Amino acid sequence: MKLRKKVYMVAGYNTISMGSGRKEFHPKKPRPGLEEYVKEAGENVLKAIGGADKVDECVMGNFIAARYNRQGNMAGFFPMIDKGLTFKPCIRVEGAC
Repeated sequence: MKLRKKVYMVAGYNTISMGSGRKEFHPKKPRPGLEEYVKEAGENVLKAIGGADKVDECVMGNFIAARYNRQGNMAGFFPMIDKGLTFKPCIRVEGAC
């Protein structure tokens, strides 16, 4: 069966950032790093859409990660989320207003 139109899918996931305003925050307990947040969000997006084999390309929206996390190459994290994303085209876009 051949589809008449191209089909596009967009999915997202929000993580809980552990800052001083959160009830889960404790200043003496270690907090997750950037890698853990990216992996959690990515794994949950893949679960929502049915796996990495459904992905043709990856886009990550982020706001000034290069300044706050000293990590400007966010697109390089995608293969860490799932091996099925290795060699897929990936890009990070600025999420500022």
